[in-house]
Amino acid sequence: MEEEMKRVPFYSQIVNWNQEDSGFPNAAEIEKWQSNCCGIACVRMIIDAFTGVNVSYWDLLQQGLARKAYNEIGWIHQGLVQLAAEHGVTGKAHRGKTWEDVEESLRNGNLCIVSVSVGFRGGLKKANSEEVFGKGGHLVAFEDQDGAPACHHPSSLPEWNKEGWVVPAEAWTRSFSGGYMEFSGASR
Repeated sequence: MEEEMKRVPFYSQIVNWNQEDSGFPNAAEIEKWQSNCCGIACVRMIIDAFTGVNVSYWDLLQQGLARKAYNEIGWIHQGLVQLAAEHGVTGKAHRGKTWEDVEESLRNGNLCIVSVSVGFRGGLKKANSEEVFGKGGHLVAFEDQDGAPACHHPSSLPEWNKEGWVVPAEAWTRSFSGGYMEFSGASR
């Protein structure tokens, strides 16, 4: 019997988003982590989609830190896959892949966390500068919604929180780092 999976719920990086009690103990911890938790927001989405469990933002962050899934560069993909596994979700990390690989994974019924530039602005010029946004550096959750890849883009800025965002292919080409995680289901 094929496993039935609900749509991916949206979780923001913003602490206490939509009146959620995120469990953070104080303002200093919010200030320290809110802008750095795209990976935690995405893993929360994946865990909830496969298991129906809304894991506490603060608790999942602490679990990720305890497992050394974060360093000065950001969230380590294999560490996030292992964190999801501890909550009963099977996954694997990939490097050096193409957007076509992500699309195939989605068509096969998997959910993905993908490394892109924030807001899919890769290759675009930064405001008042000749510098351009690079590829990667931000994690977003993806699912197939009726044959189209839909992105759940968490952010620490309200205007960049986007649920079910269908992103144009050219933005993918400019923004995708080649790294992603795919999740195939809840382990029993």
